[in-house]
Amino acid sequence: MPRKYKIDDDDAVVFRGDGEARTGNTLLKRLNDFAQNNLLEDDDFSVGGLVQQLENEMASKLGKPKAIFMPSGTLANHLAIRRHAGTDGRAAVQEQSHIFNDTGDSIQRLSGINLVPLGYNKVYFDTDELHKAYETSITGRVLNPISVVSIETPVRRKHGQVVPLEELSKLSKFCKTNGIRVHLDGARIFMQAIVNNKDVKEYARLFESVYVSLYKYLGAPFGSILAGETDFIDGMHHQRRMFGSGLAN
Repeated sequence: MPRKYKIDDDDAVVFRGDGEARTGNTLLKRLNDFAQNNLLEDDDFSVGGLVQQLENEMASKLGKPKAIFMPSGTLANHLAIRRHAGTDGRAAVQEQSHIFNDTGDSIQRLSGINLVPLGYNKVYFDTDELHKAYETSITGRVLNPISVVSIETPVRRKHGQVVPLEELSKLSKFCKTNGIRVHLDGARIFMQAIVNNKDVKEYARLFESVYVSLYKYLGAPFGSILAGETDFIDGMHHQRRMFGSGLAN
């Protein structure tokens, strides 16, 4: 008979959801083990200390100059699109994306940036569809261009199907040619990279910014990382705190 694992077993492997189940017992045990084997340097409202060590490590893994910790992926995606768009134009997203379906229209309501959903009921949209939407946005009676494109891969609502690397390359090239900033909602991008035998940097380099979840398959209790160029990340801790997320210690 096969052994029946409990979710608190150290050697349990769980092929469902977003990785192994987390309980209070497993979290406390891991925190205790970590504290016994590592020097803990306190942060100051999520700035410096152990948080900065995490940011530096993740920036290096993603091949970006700088990164910032965010308590949730919803906020990481929001602040990335907000920083890229400023007060200009619209943001194109997949119709099946987390940003469009599962955030309560937070970007529209809180930052006044309209989302343009593309690729209805598909895993992704192609450059032809993006080109048509972009042309529409710059030829109206009032100029209101698509200034940001956000791409999620793998796509949770499509059962983890992925946007192929070659399609990401085409979309990224189109955006750069037309001066459109491009953001990767890469909550599960480490999984995609491993399955496709790629370095995660091959995906991240196509985007000005990238978000990665820290608890989906990576074992953290919560949180995410947003990485990008230095001038993109600099000062973002002020916006993070403005949205109520300057967590203490």
